[in-house]
Amino acid sequence: MVIVAAPKVINIVNLLLIIVVFVGLSIIFVAFVWLFVTFLINLIIVGGGMVTGIQVRMARAGLRWNAKDLSDKSGVGLSTVNKIDRADGLPSVRVENLQAVRDALLDTGRVTFEGEHGVKVKPD
Repeated sequence: MVIVAAPKVINIVNLLLIIVVFVGLSIIFVAFVWLFVTFLINLIIVGGGMVTGIQVRMARAGLRWNAKDLSDKSGVGLSTVNKIDRADGLPSVRVENLQAVRDALLDTGRVTFEGEHGVKVKPD
């Protein structure tokens, strides 16, 4: 007498393998969609006049402001200003906060942002 139980085991293993592959591919797909959407958002925001962390640091240095000064003048929390300072590119902060920081620097009348990386600060 021969017992044939192997086909059911193989079917379960195949089903589990298909599920694992499907989940893995789904995660990869979501990651690529996330990267693409983030890229588009950054492209739109930078194109809309946003500033990078490097530009904010250079502008602060030219104005001789510390992070607390910029926080006070922009109405943005000190921890958010520090987060912007740590970023080399576009910081991952709320757009409203980045605009408030940018506006505070521009409102001095001494700062102009040029392109994606440039900044000019007029002397006192």
